[in-house]
Amino acid sequence: MQDFSLDWGVSMIRVLVVEDEPPILRSICIKIPEINPSFEVVDTACNGREAIEKLTARNDIDVAVVDINLPVLNGIAVLECIKENHPNILSVVLSGYKDYEYVRAAFGNNTVDYLLKPLKDEQLRAALEKIKATHTENNFHNDTDILGRALRGVTRQDEELNSQQYYMLFITAGADEHAYPGR
Repeated sequence: MQDFSLDWGVSMIRVLVVEDEPPILRSICIKIPEINPSFEVVDTACNGREAIEKLTARNDIDVAVVDINLPVLNGIAVLECIKENHPNILSVVLSGYKDYEYVRAAFGNNTVDYLLKPLKDEQLRAALEKIKATHTENNFHNDTDILGRALRGVTRQDEELNSQQYYMLFITAGADEHAYPGR
């Protein structure tokens, strides 16, 4: 069956991978876009402090794939930072541990998925699909809020409409005008 849904304006989902073991880091960075071309790895970090610095310095990260057991600052500290300071960033935990406390701490910090090492392609594929669905839904709600405010003439100072949002605003405003001629 053919998919006729509009998929224009959808940008790549940008990923930060936080892993202290170089072979695993390289493998994940290769596998993510290979398994799902909607994703691109835009940065990496090899410890928790470096991850937090990169999250703070960059404003283009959509997803953080975070190892729990990291040097300097552990993965739970990174997840807490994401939850408190970057609530729009989705997170996925990588761990070699099935320990309930790690799982509970991860999901207490809005984690989308908890993946066990060694990472299997099917696990990663399922997690990426879940992330993509959540990311798409979050963007839809954000765009809807922005468009609603723009239609009411109430926008925030830091808010700019992208070309897709302008197009939707034009269609919505035009549809409203045509639906009520003579208004």
